[in-house]
Order: sequence, then C-alpha cells, then structure tokens
Amino acid sequence: LTSALKYSYFSEQLGVQGRDHYYRPLLTFSFLLENKLWGIKNTTLRLSNLLIFFLSLVFLYAFLKVYSDRVYLPEITTLLFALYPLNCENIVWVVGRGDLFLLLWGSLTFLFFELFLKKGRPLYLAGSSAFFFLGVFSKETFILFLPLLLLYERLRRRKVTWPFHLTNACFILFFFFVKNLALGIKNIKMVYLPGSLENLRAGLGTLGYYFRTMIFPIRYDMFLPVTEMSRTLFLIFGLLALACIAGLVVWAKKDKDVALPASLFIVFWLG
Repeated sequence: LTSALKYSYFSEQLGVQGRDHYYRPLLTFSFLLENKLWGIKNTTLRLSNLLIFFLSLVFLYAFLKVYSDRVYLPEITTLLFALYPLNCENIVWVVGRGDLFLLLWGSLTFLFFELFLKKGRPLYLAGSSAFFFLGVFSKETFILFLPLLLLYERLRRRKVTWPFHLTNACFILFFFFVKNLALGIKNIKMVYLPGSLENLRAGLGTLGYYFRTMIFPIRYDMFLPVTEMSRTLFLIFGLLALACIAGLVVWAKKDKDVALPASLFIVFWLG
C-alpha cells in the first residue's frame, strides 16, 4: 500500500513534456486497498464511490446545520449537491473518486473549522487542518480551499487565525515537495500561445467553457485542447461569465449577506 506514495497516478499515459504529473496518493491508495480487499471490479468500485458520496453529503449537511439556522437551507443545498448531474459522473467514472474526495474532505474541513469558530476549541482547528492535509494528498485542486478558508473566516468574523492558514499552506508546500521528489520533477516549462490576444481569448473561452458546464451539466466535452477554447460559443459564455461576476460584485456591495457566498464562488470559479 505504500506504493501509493512512490508512483504517479498514470503510467506513461498523460503528462507534460513526456512526464506524468498526476500525483494523488490517497486516491491511488484507495484503489490499492480495494484491490487487496476484494479485487478490482466494476460494481464494487462504483459502490465505493457511491458510499464516499453519501458520506460527503452527510458531512456537508452537518456543516450547513452548524453554519446557519435558516429553515431548510441545509436540506435544499444538500439536495442540490445530491442531484447535480456532474456528481453522478464522478460515481460512474471510477477515477472521479478524486472529486468525491474533494467534497468529502472539504465538507469535513469546513465543518471542523466552523465548530472552532463557534466553540473556540483548538482541537477542532487541528481536525480541520488534518482534513485539509488529506484533501491536498487526494487531489491537488484542493489547494483552492486555502483562499476559500481565508475568505470564509475574514468575512465571518473580521479576523484571521494565521497559524491555521499558514499550517495549511505548509501542507501544500510539503505535498509538492513530496510529489517532485517521488516523480523526479525538476522543472515545468510554461507554454503560451504566440500572441497576447490569443492567450486572452483562450482564458476567456476557458471561463466560458466552465460557465456553460455549470448551466448545462448534462453533457460537456472533456480534455479539449487550449486552441478549442477560442470557439465563438465559449467566448460568448465567457463574456456572460464576466457579466455574472460583475453582477455578483455589485450585489455584494449592496447586500452584506451576499458578500461571503459571492466571494467564495468567484474565487473557486476563477481558480
């Protein structure tokens, strides 16, 4: 089982400059553990994903119950997560377990952090950091939770627990240190398009791609090359996305209750 720490996620399939950069030890560990217990089978792999999803929803619901006393808010939000079509794909597409881990560890991270804010017990803070650690080692996208937690605390109580956030930042640095050491990564060359306008169009189109996916989650294209992001459809949705972000900013200035969800949404979306 310790092999999960020694090797990358794929073997000479995907990567940058001929080297695989997918390093998700806990995700790999879960597959190795299943193989040890009952073998790799289609049914059990998906049942495990479904179980992780159920647990994620339970802890998401628990966090929302602690966070707010508004009637039916936890129930409605959890139900939206449960029925959102893209989450079904994370169950059926076995390697989508990485995203399910994001929801599981993310919900637990926020639940324990909110308990700390409410009760002030350091043990809850330590628990939140522990789940943050598990999240980063499940999928590197979890690093987005660092600014999310920072914004969450700043807007919730106008102060910041710096030791907590700095500890989480150190976990991120430690992850990339272990990853680079295990995979022998020395340098990653950034490759840009020839013109600045082309880069801008690609960025705007990518934003539009995710915006379209959020609105129409039933079907979407995967693994598109960057050049495809300059299509007119994605550019139009990109402009709509920018208009939506601008609208959220204006709305948040008028209504303070909107500031927290708008900030979290924009940071996660732009990331």
